[in-house]
Amino acid sequence: MIVILAHYQLKNQPMKKMKKIFLLTTFMVLVFSTFAQKELEVIGKIVDTEGYEAIGASVVVKGTKLGTVSNVEGNYSIKVPDGKNAVLVFSYVGMESQEISVNNQHIINVKLTPKSTMLEEVVAVGYGTMRRRDITGSVSSVDTKELEKVPVSS
Repeated sequence: MIVILAHYQLKNQPMKKMKKIFLLTTFMVLVFSTFAQKELEVIGKIVDTEGYEAIGASVVVKGTKLGTVSNVEGNYSIKVPDGKNAVLVFSYVGMESQEISVNNQHIINVKLTPKSTMLEEVVAVGYGTMRRRDITGSVSSVDTKELEKVPVSS
């Protein structure tokens, strides 16, 4: 639209002025397109330590609401607004989360390691599980040796 307007206004202007305005317009378009191209598409594959694909692993740009999940083959694709300074956070159920700086890389493959957590004593209740210390009612424990003594009817 700027070019059409400039052409309309400069129809009868000398050729030097037209060249200057054309060069100025071209420069402005190049500058704005450079700013618009800061967005970078990052692709890669997410696997576990054994090489199996992490299906449905999440990839989030840290500090934003931008994110995606990996597909059935463990592949992902995400557009990062600032390819130089952005940090991607990779997470998956049962695995340690990883943060990786993009640094203008187009391909980032990730190997997630299993998360090791210590389990406390857990009590199974009719509607879920709770930690033993959080239960307010009565609790009884049954040892496996006692269960072996119970006669089996079928």
